[in-house]
Amino acid sequence: MSAPVLPTGRQYEISAQTSFGHAVVTITEVAASLRAFTVDGVDIVQRYPRDAPPSRGAGIIMSPWPNRVDGGRWVYEGEQHQLDITDTEFENASHGLLKNTAYRMLDRSDSSITLGATIFAHPGYPFVVDTTVTYALGDGGLEVSHTFTNTGGLRAPVAVGSHAYFKLGDVPVHSLVLSCAAETVYENDARKLPVGTVPVSGAFDLRSGLPVGEVELDDCFTDLDRATPDGRWYATLTAPDARSVSVWGDEAFGHIVICTTDVFLDENRELVDAIALEPQTAAVNALNTGIGLTWLQPGESWSATWGVTASL
Repeated sequence: MSAPVLPTGRQYEISAQTSFGHAVVTITEVAASLRAFTVDGVDIVQRYPRDAPPSRGAGIIMSPWPNRVDGGRWVYEGEQHQLDITDTEFENASHGLLKNTAYRMLDRSDSSITLGATIFAHPGYPFVVDTTVTYALGDGGLEVSHTFTNTGGLRAPVAVGSHAYFKLGDVPVHSLVLSCAAETVYENDARKLPVGTVPVSGAFDLRSGLPVGEVELDDCFTDLDRATPDGRWYATLTAPDARSVSVWGDEAFGHIVICTTDVFLDENRELVDAIALEPQTAAVNALNTGIGLTWLQPGESWSATWGVTASL
């Protein structure tokens, strides 16, 4: 009798030596989820159970929109479209159309893997877009590159985000210091939808760092500082012993959602504290606001890259 198929399908492992240690990354067939990332045996990504779907969307690729769409409704060329409601608590369409999709493997080496998935026409999204994602390990850490090609006949809106949760070994999440070089945060209504922007202040001002235990976030940040040697913005978790893990984004990634939770189902099926650092090319509710959306003409392509590095 063959082994049962896992809820997230095949588990693809890549590995390489980085400047901060030997890295091993696991990517799933379903949703191309970043399920695990260890460096010299130390976990820097929060794992979820092998025999369950990703807890709270852990590690999944969110596309063609990241996070929420208000009521699942939006207007395209004067016609209102209705997406399926997948966020039943707040009555929104959440996390795009690929979160339950099996990706096909396009290319693989010891240190990288490229997976592909097509976004076919769907109620509320009448477009066809081919997508790829490449996870590649190198000296600087993990680089994640996305491509999108409009293979349909209509001008199509696209955006992408990742929903990974990060940690530093056995260090309690509440003891980590969170820093993010963002100048602006979106204000949310009761349904977690943005109603405007304000300069960061108080518990939303993460530029100098705040302990995770002192913040409660499910918020989208923008105006990210790229005044770094490589022109990237960074969001970082730092342990008391100065070890750190950072998420970065290129010029296509103009937003990051930071989300804290105390009900993440870990690999031992225990509820634990967790924090997601979610690089996004567009803002929450972008199909309605247009903020950060990329519009592709038929046959046109687009790419975007983010990544993970560490100091251990």
